[in-house]
Amino acid sequence: MDYEQLRDNLIQEMRGIKEPESGESLVNWACRREDLYRGEHISKYPDIIFELRDEYGVGWVVHEALIGMCQTHNIQPGSHKGDSAVMLLSAPGDEVIQTEDITMMDIAPTVLHLLGIQGSFSFDGKSFLGKQ
Repeated sequence: MDYEQLRDNLIQEMRGIKEPESGESLVNWACRREDLYRGEHISKYPDIIFELRDEYGVGWVVHEALIGMCQTHNIQPGSHKGDSAVMLLSAPGDEVIQTEDITMMDIAPTVLHLLGIQGSFSFDGKSFLGKQ
């Protein structure tokens, strides 16, 4: 089976996943990455993109179900929703990106840092960019 055929088959299988008790579909939608984005960064997207019903999530734990109820999705989501922000960033110049202990509170200070806006702001977070 070639790549495109395999990917199309997987998308069809995903669309057929049902909630055991109600029989309702768990997958709101599933598609090829090219159906959502076309551009120079297409290779950074997964081959298949999908959205599960809100109360479900996809896990990374070995020897457990791939799809299951997500008990913490409102507290600490493991994926992104269509109405939540995703920040892709490449550090400019000699800046480096701190990759640990980043929180949502660090977004505003980082954006201001990138825009070169300085001032005495009372943020709980801090820019996650710094000099090498």
